[in-house]
Order: sequence, then C-alpha cells, then structure tokens
Amino acid sequence: MKKECVLFLLLAFFVFSYLEIGETYALEISKEQPINNVVASELDKPATFMLQIKNDNTSPDYIEFVTYVDIVLAPNGTIKLEPFTTQNITLEVYPSKRLKNIAKGNYLFEYYIKSKLSGMNERRLTIKILPLSEIIKLEPNQPINFDSKSANISLKNKENIMLNNIKATFQSIFFSQTEQLSLQPYEEKSFNIALKKEELQKATAGSYIISADLVVDGAAVTIENSVTLEEKKAIETTEEEKGFLFYPVVAITKKNTGNVPFDAEIVVSRNVFAKIFTAFSKAADSVERHGSTYVYTWRATLKPGEVLRLEVKTNYLLPVGILIAIIIIALVLAVTLKAELVLRKKVTPVRTKGGEFALKITLIARAKKDLSNMVITDRYPYPMQLYEQYSVIKPDNIDKSRRLVEWHIDDMRPGEERVFSYLIFSKIHILGSINIPAALANYKYKNKLKETTSNTIYFLVEEK
Repeated sequence: MKKECVLFLLLAFFVFSYLEIGETYALEISKEQPINNVVASELDKPATFMLQIKNDNTSPDYIEFVTYVDIVLAPNGTIKLEPFTTQNITLEVYPSKRLKNIAKGNYLFEYYIKSKLSGMNERRLTIKILPLSEIIKLEPNQPINFDSKSANISLKNKENIMLNNIKATFQSIFFSQTEQLSLQPYEEKSFNIALKKEELQKATAGSYIISADLVVDGAAVTIENSVTLEEKKAIETTEEEKGFLFYPVVAITKKNTGNVPFDAEIVVSRNVFAKIFTAFSKAADSVERHGSTYVYTWRATLKPGEVLRLEVKTNYLLPVGILIAIIIIALVLAVTLKAELVLRKKVTPVRTKGGEFALKITLIARAKKDLSNMVITDRYPYPMQLYEQYSVIKPDNIDKSRRLVEWHIDDMRPGEERVFSYLIFSKIHILGSINIPAALANYKYKNKLKETTSNTIYFLVEEK
C-alpha cells in the first residue's frame, strides 16, 4: 500500500511540473532588425524587418502576426515553429493609404505575435513614412563652368529603402537628359549631363534651378535644387575689311563671349582730311580732337552674347574723281592748245513731215595754224540714210555703200572756222541709243601729213 502511494505522489509531481512549465512558457525573440524600415508614401512597398524567433518547447508552436492599427502585416497566415528551433522570419509592414497620407516621419505602432502555446505577445516597431521628394535628393557635385561640356549631377537615396525602376529626367535651361537607374539604401549615383553650348553662352553668371522629373515604380515626383554658373569675363573683337582701294569699308565687331555684363568700347581715329569723307553706321558717343586728329568713341554695356557693331566707310571716290577730272581737263586743254586743228561734232534731232526719225550732223573745224590739203571724212551709222539736200556746203564726195561723206578744203588760216552739216534719217523705228562715230580730218601742216578726230556721240532715242 505504501508503495502504491509513493508511485502516485511521483506521478502527480511530474504532471504538476509539466503543467507549470507549460503555463510559464514564452516565445524568445532574439532579433528584431530592420531591413528596410522606410515607406514611401507614394508607393505600395512595405517596410521589412528580420525577426528571429526561438521555440524552446518540446512541442511545436503555431504563431500569427496581429495588429489593430491601419497596418497590414505579412505573412498573414499561421507559421509553424518546430520544437527547440530558431526561425528567421521576414515581417512586411504595409501602412494603409490613409495612414501614409496623414503620417510623416517616425511612426511607432504595436503588434502582437499570437502563439498557440504562450498566447498574445505584445511587441513594438517603428517605421518611417516619407514622400519620395524627401527620400531622394538632387545635388550638383560642382558649379558649372562657362567652358564646361557637361555638368555632374547626383541622385542620392537618403533613407533605408530600396528604390527600383527609376526613370529620371534632368532638366534646366542648360541641359535635358533622361537616365534609367535603381538606388540601394543610402546609395548615391552621379551622372554627366551634356550641356547646351548655345544656352550656356547666353546665360548670365548666377544661380539656376535644376530639376529631376522622377517616375519610381509608376509614381511621379519632381525634385529641385540649384546650381551655380561661375563668372567669366571675355570679349571677342573682329575687324573685317571690305570695299576697295578708294572706298574702304571696315566692319568692327565686339561680342561679349563671357557670362557677365561687359563694358565694350570701339575707338576710331581720323585725320582732318579723311574725316570729311568718312561716314559711320551710328553716331559716336564722344568725339575728341587732338591736334589734326579726331578720335571717335562708341560705348555699350553688353549682356552675354550681345554684340556691338560699327561700320566705317571712307569714300575717296569724290576727291579722286575730282582729281581725275582736273587731270583730264588739263590734258584736253594741253592737247587742244597744242593741236593745229580742232574738230567738233554736234547732233540735233530734226522733225520731219512724214514722222521719220532724223538727225542733223554738224561738224565745226577751227584752224589754229596754216593748214592745207584738208579732207574731212565722216561716217553715218546704220540704219540711217543720207538726205541729199544741203543748206550750207555740199559734200565733195558721197559713198553710200561705205556710208561716207567728205569735204575738201584747200587751205585754212589760223582762227578760221568752217561749219559743215548734213541730214540723216531712218524709216525704221529705233529704240535705245545710236552711236554717231567720230569724224576724221586729214591735212598738211608744214608739209607734214597730220590727222585729227572729233568727238564720238551716243545719242539716246526717246520713245514716242
């Protein structure tokens, strides 16, 4: 009997001990480490945590993740924990759309691990909810130089979140370029963006907005920053010579090839003589005289890319023309004074009863010396015909085939003048001008044969 009582007591002790152990059993969570604890408010991507849960019981345990806030946890089913095992579980935290709209920054929430063996185990986690514009940072790595061919721009992921499938379009007045990329947590990527040289040359030094239009997993956002365009002072001067010897033209150009305003100046000097014949494309801002020299100055404040132009024309044609005319007159006078005979021709239009086109040709011969055996020959042009009636002196010889008329004079005394005339006409209507050739006089002076020609006349026919 005593032996049976001892066995009963031992059995009761073991049962009681087992029940006591079961009642005091609790899950051991050795690790609760964030993988990506940041949630972008525009994306449907969760925050993730690595949980390490240990089952020290002799029996399997079954757990679930439960929360009573605007959050969905995954995995959302039952997870089996084998006896005396440690299991790594990735917990995904999905804030609701409402929560992502109202919450910003760190968000602490309670959740529970519901165990079949130990009941509800209360836990706490912190996630960070931010818009993409505060997760990704756009940053120029250096100022833009006026002579640069590209700008170095960075995109930086400032938070513990993985960002895939990013389409980034970088824009400013200097560039526009699209890149495809992904960003690991806290990763920074740099891009060399080709610059628009024409826009860069027109821009003034200073600060300029740059932007990145981002599409991240279908969600669009624009982020901005500023970049500095460094100063550069530069002026380009060109002089282009045009025109010709007696009409030189100089085009002077000053262009601001820098990116800050530049005070440009053009200075032109002319002596007293050249000043009279020089013209400028615009009035000078100031004129100063230094002795016999005039100094003209043009000033302008040029913005980047602006140009100051001046055209200087010096017309020496007038003085050269006057000089040539004087020389010609002097030569004519010299020849005239030296000549033994002066032969001049005049042409006068004549009205006819029949309306034909008719001209009166007059030759005037003036002797300056004693001349003999003179023959004056004149040729009339085609299609004119000779009118054979003469009011003064009839020609001594007429050759219609060669279109010639001739007068013979035995002698002429110094100062003697003789006038010869004849009429020509045309039944054909003439347009434009008609060339009346020079007359020729052959004579003897001091027993030497000489000749003199008259002037040539270009007669313009008026339209009826």
